[in-house]
This record gives sequence, structure tokens and C-alpha cells, in this order.
Amino acid sequence: MRRLALQADTQQRGRVTTTVCGLVSCLLCATASAAEIGGWQITPRFNSEETYTDNVRQTQHDRSGDFITTLTPGLSVRGKTARLQTNIDYNWRQQLYFDASDFNRDNHQLQADIASILVKDWLFFDTNSRISQQTGDARRFVSLNDRGRNNGLNDVTSLDLAPRIEHRFGSLGNMRLGYTHQIVDRAAANNNDNTNFGGFGVAIGSSVEDDYSLNLQSGAITGRMPIGFTADARNVDFATGSKRQFKSAATNVSYLLSRQFTLKGSGGYESNSYDSRAGRSNGAYWSVGGVWTPTPRTSLEIDWGDRYFGNTVDVKARHQQRRWRFDFSYGTRVTTANQFQRGLILIPLVDANGAPVFDPVTSGQILVPIDSPNATDDVFLETRTQGSLSYSLRRGRLGIRYFESKRESQTSNSNNNSRIRGVSLDLNHSIRPRLRTGLSMMWRNSKGLSKQDSTGNYYSFFPNISYDLSRRATARLQYELTINNGASGLGILGGTARQNFYENAISASLDFHL
Repeated sequence: MRRLALQADTQQRGRVTTTVCGLVSCLLCATASAAEIGGWQITPRFNSEETYTDNVRQTQHDRSGDFITTLTPGLSVRGKTARLQTNIDYNWRQQLYFDASDFNRDNHQLQADIASILVKDWLFFDTNSRISQQTGDARRFVSLNDRGRNNGLNDVTSLDLAPRIEHRFGSLGNMRLGYTHQIVDRAAANNNDNTNFGGFGVAIGSSVEDDYSLNLQSGAITGRMPIGFTADARNVDFATGSKRQFKSAATNVSYLLSRQFTLKGSGGYESNSYDSRAGRSNGAYWSVGGVWTPTPRTSLEIDWGDRYFGNTVDVKARHQQRRWRFDFSYGTRVTTANQFQRGLILIPLVDANGAPVFDPVTSGQILVPIDSPNATDDVFLETRTQGSLSYSLRRGRLGIRYFESKRESQTSNSNNNSRIRGVSLDLNHSIRPRLRTGLSMMWRNSKGLSKQDSTGNYYSFFPNISYDLSRRATARLQYELTINNGASGLGILGGTARQNFYENAISASLDFHL
């Protein structure tokens, strides 16, 4: 009954998604020019791209070239008033292949964040939604672009509805009571039946989640020793019929030694409903640590503790100078695949704090996410390390990022154990006021934690040059080199589906926004 109910809910969500996309499309067609009314700005745009690739099917042997025409009308909505803030980017991406016409596809892409104040100082409502395409290829990861892969793409739609009550009671403290209804719907793109996807079904990654949270924090009444209490309950229903529950409650205390040093500690209990292979999925936990802030531009935070799965260490560091900034983080968390889906950044632009940057022009190129596990209802113990260094040049910017994620399955499906790590470099430089050049490079390594699993290495090299034809039009030329070396995924029959390949591609595009 639970599975039937979830399937019915999935169908209803599909109709809702189609309706939303249709409304956005109508709004795009009806808008003839950019409109700015009060705190609102509506910007239609159009991207046309012609690409030649020498390996359209991304195979090791029997390579064949093809021309690809991509047409992407889109719309950006920016709004900021006293009670509403909106950031919406929508694309309708259509790809037409000259020879491999069976690859022709059109996809909806959406990145939307809406924050509203219903009752000032009391009631708030946030809405977040994403529509993207992610690979369902047995080779796991293959490329950052959305070409080829034997049409093994899946549409992933996520929707978060989050009302909350939040209020400050003077010197007594703050109270926050929240509820979030979260949906992740995964299905084959363009209604293509991908029966090889993970050996399961294309809807295995679909889920519905309800999250209830309470946060209480003391105010000035406790002086130099703030005290807080948090409680959280998450219920996740997967399309497979399995159900996961995560519950926790904790008290946290900190003490301000000085303006530079703060000591802190926490303790609580968590109860989770999944059957862990390690034998434990609940228990008491605690942590102690501190924060050192020698200057407003520098901070270091360290926590050490113990949870039901073992000792924990969490580190956050930040330092910023006039031209450069360094960020580092390390920590372990218990998570599910649907949380990975919702946390993905679809537009490959981030600011100095790592937050996504919305841009009405460049958002026409939404890439396939690279840091997502195969769709599953498994629970993961993930240890993540991230470090980034950015430097502002006189006419450009240089950014280097290292990421590593070690994921250990907490249920019976040990094949999901993996370690993913990589390094990316992004450089952009303004040659003249209208002429810019850029370079993006990345190395990514994926390795299963079982002895029989092989190691896969992925390399990408993307130099490009762009020229502003006018205030509203930009021409862009880009070369792409993609190398997939040693990437392996397990076939349905248990054999190794080893498929190395390399691909060269040249793209010329025109971006136009009103």
C-alpha cells in the first residue's frame, strides 16, 4: 500500500511539474523584453550553440563524429521586496543531432529559490526547486557535458516546501519551529525506458521526506554563556517501499573567553530506524571544541566528539586577504542519496563563500552534476573534505578547489561504498573590455572500497574565449577535451563494464538576453 501511495504521489507530482514548466514557458513566450517593476526584474534570454564532437557516443572503439545543434530559451526572475526575495532560472534545452537522431532530446531545467515573510518577525515560508539531468550510465561518471551516454540521462526534480515560525523574545532568546516537505522525483528523461539503470528501476531514487525541527537559543540573559536546545525528526519514504527515520535531540553550551576565543560543547541522543551493517544505528553523542577568531578575516573552528559509529572530528577554517581567500572544511555526517540530490549545485558558478551564483546569461549552460551517488535508498556515512583557494587578478580571477568524499554504506548494499576525490581549476581573464578568455580543468578519481572494484580517472580541459557583441549579446568559442580512463561500473550480470574513451569537441555559441 505504501508503494502504491508513493507511485500515485509521484504521478501527481509529475503533473504538477509539467504544469509549472508550462506556465514558465508561457511567461517566457509572452515576455518580449526585460521588465523591471519596483524590486522585480524579468530577463528573457536565448542561447544557440553548434557543436562538433569526434566521439558522439563516448565509446572506446568505433568512434564516430556528429554535429549537434542546441537551442536554449530561458528566463530569469529576480525579485527583492520587504517581504519576498526570488531567484529563479529556467531553461528549455533542446538538442538536435545531425546523424545520431536517436539522441535528440528536450529537457526542462530549473533552479528556483523563493523566500517570503508571511507575518513579520513570526511566520516565514521558503520554497526551493531544482530540475536537472543526471547520468544513469553503468559507467558511473563519464563526462561533465550532457551529450552521448546512449541516452542514459535521468530527469531529477526536487521540491522543498518549508514554512517556519521564528521569533526573538528580547533578552530571553530566540525560538525557531520548522517543518519541511521535500520531494525528489527521478525518472528517465524524455520518457526513455532505461532498464539497465543500476539493475533496479528508474524510480529507485524517488523519495518523499518530512522534517520537523525545533531550535531554542538563549539571549543576553545568560551573559557570556549562551545555551541552546535542538530537536529534529526526519521521515523518508523511498519508491522502493523502504522507510528511514532519523531522530535526534541535543543541548549545546558555549562560553565566550574573549573576543577571540570561544569554548563550546554539546551532548544528546539520536535514534535511527535503519539496520546498520555495523550493528548500531542509535546512541548518545557528545562533542567539545572551540572557535578562534583572531581577526574578522580569519577564523578556525574545531570540534571533537563521539557518535554511535565512532569518534568524530569537524574542522572549519577561513582566511581572507585583499586579493585572495582560503576555505577548508572536514567532517562526517549520516546522509541519504536524496540529500545528495537536493544539495547539488547545477550552475557551475560559486561566489567566495561557495554559494551558487545566479547569472541570466551563463545559466544557459547547466552541466551534469559530478558529485552524486547512484540512485539508491541506502544510508551513507560520508566523510567529506573540501578546500578552496581563490585569487583576484587585476583583470580576472583564479580559483582552485580540492574535494574528497568517502561514502560507506550503512545497510546491506556494500557495492555503494566509494571514495571520490578531485581537483578543479578555473581561470578567467579580461583581455579587453569586451574580450574575455577562460580556462577550466578538472581531475576526478572514483574508487570502490571493495578489493574487486577498479579505479576510474576522469580528466577535462575547457579553454574558451568570448566577445561581447553588444550589451545584450555575447559570442563564445570553446574547445573541450574529455578523457575517461579506467572508469568501470558493475553490469547487471556482475561483469565489469569497462569503457574507457576520450572525446574532442568544439562549440560556438551565441547568448542573447533582453
